[in-house]
Amino acid sequence: MWPSLLLFVSSAIALPFITTWRTNTTNETIIWPSLSAQSLVTVDWGDNTPNLTINASTSASNFSHTYAAAGLHNVSVLGEFRWTSNLYGNGATKSSLVDIVSWGDGFLVDANSDTHLFYNYPNLRVSASPFTQPVFLPGAHLGKMFWATSFNSPLNWDLINVTSVNNMFQYTPLNKPINFSNTQGLTSLALMFANTPNFSQPITMDIPNVVSFDRMFYFATSFNQPVTLTNSQKVTNMNCMFCNSSFNQPVNFDTRAVTNMGSMFENAVKFNQPLTFDTSSVVYMPNMFNGASSFNQTLNFSSTANVTNVIRMFYNAPLFEQDLASWNASSVTICTEFCPRCGLPAFPQCNDFCGASPPNTNQKNMSVCYAPSTSTPTRQPTPRIPSAAPSPLAPSATSTEVSPAEPAMRASLLSWPLLVVAVFASV
Repeated sequence: MWPSLLLFVSSAIALPFITTWRTNTTNETIIWPSLSAQSLVTVDWGDNTPNLTINASTSASNFSHTYAAAGLHNVSVLGEFRWTSNLYGNGATKSSLVDIVSWGDGFLVDANSDTHLFYNYPNLRVSASPFTQPVFLPGAHLGKMFWATSFNSPLNWDLINVTSVNNMFQYTPLNKPINFSNTQGLTSLALMFANTPNFSQPITMDIPNVVSFDRMFYFATSFNQPVTLTNSQKVTNMNCMFCNSSFNQPVNFDTRAVTNMGSMFENAVKFNQPLTFDTSSVVYMPNMFNGASSFNQTLNFSSTANVTNVIRMFYNAPLFEQDLASWNASSVTICTEFCPRCGLPAFPQCNDFCGASPPNTNQKNMSVCYAPSTSTPTRQPTPRIPSAAPSPLAPSATSTEVSPAEPAMRASLLSWPLLVVAVFASV
């Protein structure tokens, strides 16, 4: 039944997929990606040579064509086809593809298509209408679709059958509007705009099934536009979402399921917005504001009882001065250099802050590390437990913690040599 259905669909294909290729020398060969065995197409090479017909009985693996003259060549593919390989490693041929002029209506993308489509075609641009697109079938994934290309075109695409746009525009010069509709099937936006140094366009998507924002705008160094991602209740990973970007916009996400907020605003040097997050599921907050050199806003976090890692959370955030006394740090075990401005050195075992409770209480408290002040905060010594009441929470004999009386004792000991010299000098 499938072959007859394929022939029926193919006979209805009216618009060809048109690309432009550049050859620089005479008798230069271009190589096309492999097509699936179900492909049924006619290829017009654009140089008045005979057309190539590909069907179920014709090999569709990396077919090629040699052009007698150098120049630009429009290649039209009429029919229904899927790419199963994008010519990994064939640098010379990949650099020859310079434009997609028309998507046509036979370029199919499904779960069996190549997962990277135009990955690393360095000179590729897209002049096709932004309101046209490939045919996305159920399970289609667009991961790394334009990775490391010269793509910089607006898109108005319907993603009704698409599940992933991971790395879709990474390493491109993109700075055009991207409008995606029917995005309810997406499961991840990881690295979608990572390493796009020019990109700064507003983003709006409905994402009820997305679980990851991991590095979504990582090193999008110009990015500073509103991000409206509605129905984000399934997201668990916000790691490095805005790190190394210019982002400074209000943030309003449903974070009830998020477990990882590590590095979320790391080195986001312009970010300075108040945050209200449901953090009841969050476990990791390391480096969350590390290097956020402009940040000094209130943090309304619903609960931090499950947080275990806050290493360098406010490291290199010199302006931050907010009251964190209400934070619950009862689960924190890793907090090295949580906030150097507090006078806390690196303390791998976290004995000062999160490795031991104050006496007579089981509640650990962020204020042990940080209390707001108009001057540089100083380290608050951990309360000592009297020797008459030994406790497993008391500092051990090998503890590096400094007793409040120890500096005076050291000064007294250091004065002994001077006293001896003075005595001998008087004899």
